[in-house]
Amino acid sequence: MKNIVGAAQHTIASDTRRFQTETASLFETRLSSIRLWLTISPWLIAGMVLTGIASMMVASFFWTVHLTRSELTEMGLTRIERPEGTWLILDPPKTRLRTCTMGGQSVTCIRIEED
Repeated sequence: MKNIVGAAQHTIASDTRRFQTETASLFETRLSSIRLWLTISPWLIAGMVLTGIASMMVASFFWTVHLTRSELTEMGLTRIERPEGTWLILDPPKTRLRTCTMGGQSVTCIRIEED
């Protein structure tokens, strides 16, 4: 009976030591992984946010340029950019260059002929 109790105690002690060793190893691995992510994640999150903001700004710029150009075309104007400056070309069937009076002063106006 004494031998059986001793063997049981030895088995329990051995199993407990093995469990504690494996658990400690698992916790250390998890802790090192958590520490690594806590070091990297703020930079990763900041990079993703900045990339999202930059891509939205670029998309907004291209969308604005597209809308501006199509609106100018609908009004009968063509925009040409050259090194010496930007030119607006009038489409004769849609636009007329006139002299208008605004606020008591004569100014050059572009009249858009509506369909």
